[in-house]
Amino acid sequence: MDFLKKLFKRNKSRNTETEPIEKIDITDSTDKLDKLETEITVESKDSNPKNIIEKTDITDSIDELDQLEAEIAVESKDSNPKNTVDNFIEKSLENKYQELEDNRWFSHFKELPEIDRLKKIGDNKAALELCLQSLETHSDSFLFYSRASVLYDNIDKPQDAIKILKAGLLKSLSKCSLAQDIADKAFKRNNYRDAIFWWIQAGVIQIESKILVEYIPFLNLAYLCQPIGFEKEEKWFFSMADRISTQGPIRFNSDGVNLRHKLIQQATGSNDSVVLDAIKEFYNRYNNN
Repeated sequence: MDFLKKLFKRNKSRNTETEPIEKIDITDSTDKLDKLETEITVESKDSNPKNIIEKTDITDSIDELDQLEAEIAVESKDSNPKNTVDNFIEKSLENKYQELEDNRWFSHFKELPEIDRLKKIGDNKAALELCLQSLETHSDSFLFYSRASVLYDNIDKPQDAIKILKAGLLKSLSKCSLAQDIADKAFKRNNYRDAIFWWIQAGVIQIESKILVEYIPFLNLAYLCQPIGFEKEEKWFFSMADRISTQGPIRFNSDGVNLRHKLIQQATGSNDSVVLDAIKEFYNRYNNN
């Protein structure tokens, strides 16, 4: 069985297609979401990386996780955005994923040059197949999850592109870049809530783990602060980005700035104060770090 089937195929012994979906309120949803993510973490920790799923099948939990996230999104959409009933603030600031040291880069993996060569000549399916095969032995490297996600997008499978990144959050040593990748995809879809959520998560992962390696989430948040008058927050986010960057201060060009301003203006135009409060709370909790 190839890696894709191992990671995403439902367990055939469960007739999930005919099971009725229980209607639950948002408190139940978030509680079940936490429970499922805990189960996924335990299952992935106990499984052999060379045989990604045995036991109860990690993919069933991921599918149920997606269902619960969808239910929460629907319920929160109908609620007053000024009310934190959807727990956006606490969820975005939750210390859920631990960043671990991983000094292995491109040159460490003999498979990466061939994956990139296949991608360059337009053979995305072959590149993806090799990337997924490589994950069977390198499931703790974010580089393969990130590349697989790009390749899924290239063959018009955006949902799988997100799923592989979320799988990486459970298995990879380094996680902040994967959270940044999820945010970047949401940004490109003009989904301001998911983009802000995952930019904050990418920052929290680094600060809580005391491993600062990814400046882009902080840079994005800095520009979001400009149109809404969050001056001290903007200054801190820029300072964090500059502190992490190994190339000195890096800034977006005018087009990049405008795109980020438009993104946050979606939130203000929708009176979605919760996401603004999340940005402010991120600053309040961590600005002394």
